[in-house]
Amino acid sequence: MMRLAAAVGLAACLPPTGPQREPAEPAGFRAPETSSAPPPPTPPPPPSDPFATAACPEDLSLAVARKLDGRIPADTQPGPYTKEHGKPVTANQLVATDEAIAKVIALETATPGVVPRGFRAELAAHARDPHYRLFMARCELDSPITTRRAGYDAGLALLLGASPADVLPLVLKSFYPGGTTSMSCTRAADCGPSSCDPVTRSCMSKAEHTAAFLSVAELAIEDTLARAFAAMLTRDMIEDTRYHADDLIGTWAYGRYVRCSSGSLCNFTRYQVDGRSQLVNWDRRYRGEGHAFTLTGAAKQCADATGAADQDTCIHFCGEGAVSREAACVTRCQAFCK
Repeated sequence: MMRLAAAVGLAACLPPTGPQREPAEPAGFRAPETSSAPPPPTPPPPPSDPFATAACPEDLSLAVARKLDGRIPADTQPGPYTKEHGKPVTANQLVATDEAIAKVIALETATPGVVPRGFRAELAAHARDPHYRLFMARCELDSPITTRRAGYDAGLALLLGASPADVLPLVLKSFYPGGTTSMSCTRAADCGPSSCDPVTRSCMSKAEHTAAFLSVAELAIEDTLARAFAAMLTRDMIEDTRYHADDLIGTWAYGRYVRCSSGSLCNFTRYQVDGRSQLVNWDRRYRGEGHAFTLTGAAKQCADATGAADQDTCIHFCGEGAVSREAACVTRCQAFCK
């Protein structure tokens, strides 16, 4: 019975079938005039990257002391090495993606000087926006002081959902500002406009030298991201020792530093342990027994006092600091180096 009542009620709501007469127009009715003008244009859809054409801020300065030497030594440095050197990486040494994102943002908030000045005011509103992080990375590549930082923002953009195709070129430019190949050297004359770096024993420009150094705050961010990318490595990826130019995860996991328990700089690498390739901790000072090399005489005196092996190299790198310090740097080079 209820179904029948519902059906009757529905039928009462339906319009009658068959031809219908149009209602008569009231007296004095005038049909509205229609316009032949075209409709307004449909606004274009918002761009997928709202910061694709945004202008970079002029001030990319950092307010942190970048004194940690991240150059990869050509020769084995004296030990003792950190206790985890050569030991497999354990699960508790890795960081999950969401945890890494939250930790990096917290580090930036706690130490705002690690963020380029021109981005500090806006970053809080865009901290989790992958497009904004890519925008930051593109801008940071224009300054040697923020070139290393560009890799952090590009890597964070990937964790936030950016396309690997957008991230990889930025990471490579950040990690290898002079290109993915380097030229070994023994003297400044081997390097043309660059200089022969005594630590890496390779030709290095001022921009590359600047990008090789980092602050304690930057290391904390770098450490977090390296552990997050290492957590993405699969067993097959660890066992595959062939070079892959598009290996974004491996580039980040192996190519940046983590802080060892001793406080020294370490990185993750692949190494044969118990007959198979494993992800291990590696003290960056250890380059193998076949890479032992010791400076002597005038070169040692120069290196101990300035970090360079000769006067030309020392003076070449003086121009990186503030102008007020450059003259004092040159004086020191002339005093201790030949």
